[in-house]
Amino acid sequence: MIILSSGTDIISGGAGNDTFHLSNALGHKSIVDFEASDKILLTARSGLNEFSGIKIRSFDEVHLVDLHEDLSLLINFSSSLNSSHFDFVEQPEPPTGPLYAENFTGLADGVTSDSGDTAWATDTSLATAGPLHGVSNESYKFSQSGRKNDQGRVVWISEAIDTTGQSTVDISFLLTSSGTLEDSGAYTDFLNAYYVIDGTGTQFLAHLGDVTGSGSQTFAATDVVAGESLIFEVEAKTSNDTEFYLIDDVLIA
Repeated sequence: MIILSSGTDIISGGAGNDTFHLSNALGHKSIVDFEASDKILLTARSGLNEFSGIKIRSFDEVHLVDLHEDLSLLINFSSSLNSSHFDFVEQPEPPTGPLYAENFTGLADGVTSDSGDTAWATDTSLATAGPLHGVSNESYKFSQSGRKNDQGRVVWISEAIDTTGQSTVDISFLLTSSGTLEDSGAYTDFLNAYYVIDGTGTQFLAHLGDVTGSGSQTFAATDVVAGESLIFEVEAKTSNDTEFYLIDDVLIA
């Protein structure tokens, strides 16, 4: 299956039968090598449930398919498009609560992964010291992962969150910083946050040194165009065990 996302404009299939899945794609897309056995799967934003609702204009071997005002397809295909080339799935009911909410409640200090309902893990492969990290008083703590003049860091990674049927999502988390966190020089400390939608990462927060003035602050990215899945990541470096960042109340809704 080939996912057509909002960031993909020109798509090629592979050998054999291809299914081009449009869930939350927006814009104008081109499929350059559509074949008779290929299919287009429509769901979520398309709002269509039968072939009769699709408007197709054909120009020799090029077909313009208008799905709705925000999405169209230009398909290179040597024959006519017909109902056998389209499949439809029902639009899922929107969730009644958040898609993902992690506040580390009930987790023991020092825990560095969780396989529960809101699973998450950590990657220490880029750390060059320690590192001192893990759950601390029902928050997640980053501390002493790097050394002088390096980028040694720990990455906190959420599970892949199913966002099928969502047009947009909001992402937020609570951040606390403490200690003599440097924003320049040989011992620069930093924290960055990313969301990864259908494999494409976007950085929405980048801070050097003391982010919150030894207090707490909520950071958010709102109305993020959704895809099939979303992963939230936070990476941080401090170079001293008296310096740390804490994250809490991770929310995807």
